[in-house]
Amino acid sequence: MKSAWEQRNIPEIPKDGYKGIIKDSLHLKRKQMTIQVVLGVTIVVLLLFMFRISAFDKDRSTLGMLLMIGSLVLRVSIELFSRVQFKSLVPTLQFKEYSEKILIFYKSRLMIHYLITPVLFIIYIIGFIIMLPIFKSTLSHGFYSYIIFSSVFIFIFLTLLIIIHVKNEIRIINKMKNNMNE
Repeated sequence: MKSAWEQRNIPEIPKDGYKGIIKDSLHLKRKQMTIQVVLGVTIVVLLLFMFRISAFDKDRSTLGMLLMIGSLVLRVSIELFSRVQFKSLVPTLQFKEYSEKILIFYKSRLMIHYLITPVLFIIYIIGFIIMLPIFKSTLSHGFYSYIIFSSVFIFIFLTLLIIIHVKNEIRIINKMKNNMNE
C-alpha cells in the first residue's frame, strides 16, 4: 500500500503557473473596475436627466427611467458583489485549490455575461424606447434626432463590446485551465 501511495500520479505544479493566473485575474479585475465607473457615470447622467425633465411626475417616464436606471444599478451591484467574491479568493492557498476556486469564480462571471447582462441590456433598451416620446417632447428636434441616430450605433457598439469582452474572458479562462493542467 505504501508503495502504491508513493507511486500515485500527482500532477506537477507549473513553475510559474500561478503568476500567469494572478496576472490574468488582475487584468480582468481592472476591466471590471472600468465597467463599474462607466456604468456609475451613466447612472448619474440618467438621474440628472430624470430630475431635469421631472420624470417622477409622469407614469410613463418614471417607468422608462426606472427600467434604465434599475438595470444599470443592478449591473453595478452584480459587479460589486463579483469584486467582493474575487477579493475572498486568497492567493496563499495551495496552487491547485486556488486555481479551482478562481475557475469557479470566472465560470460564474460567464453566467453573468451570457445570461444576466443580455437580459439587463434588453431591459435598458425597453426603458429607452419608453422614454422616446418624453425625449421628443422635452428636447430640441436636433438633439432628439441625434439621440435616435446615435443610440442605434451605441447599442450596436455595446453589443459588440460585450461579445468581445465575453470572448476575451473565455480565452483567459481557457488559458488558466491550461496553466492549471500543465
